[in-house]
Amino acid sequence: MAIYTEGSEATEDIDLVVEGRHLALDVLAALGFRRGASAGVWWYPRLHIPIEIPDTVLVGDPHRVIDVVLESGLRVHVIGLDDLILDRMDQAAAQRNPTGDARRQALLLMATYWDDLDQHYIREQARRRSASDDCERFLAEAARLRAEIAKEHPPY
Repeated sequence: MAIYTEGSEATEDIDLVVEGRHLALDVLAALGFRRGASAGVWWYPRLHIPIEIPDTVLVGDPHRVIDVVLESGLRVHVIGLDDLILDRMDQAAAQRNPTGDARRQALLLMATYWDDLDQHYIREQARRRSASDDCERFLAEAARLRAEIAKEHPPY
């Protein structure tokens, strides 16, 4: 989330996907991270953000993954925009909270990147997850939000 919102929006944890997961867990332990109460969650005593290594493969379509080059020159692979939106939609459905963070984040991404969305892909993936109705509600609400933003901030 933070990458797509330039740091203005973040999730409550950091998910890492790495090859050699067991080695990464050893590195976290060596750096002073401690295992959390939940399986796979690690905490650093002064850093109040949990780190989780849920898998060794990034979810979604591997062809949609983007590469981000950090100031240090390191390259990280980041979940594609459409797949992140689908993830947020899935989490919103699981939370059953009409005003929850995952729902708000999905709508924020959809409205912000409206012209870049692959709506066909999003609809198809939602259909495969039996979530077509939810997807259409998200798209309709994001379109309304996008129109409201355009009224409040017309282009120069």
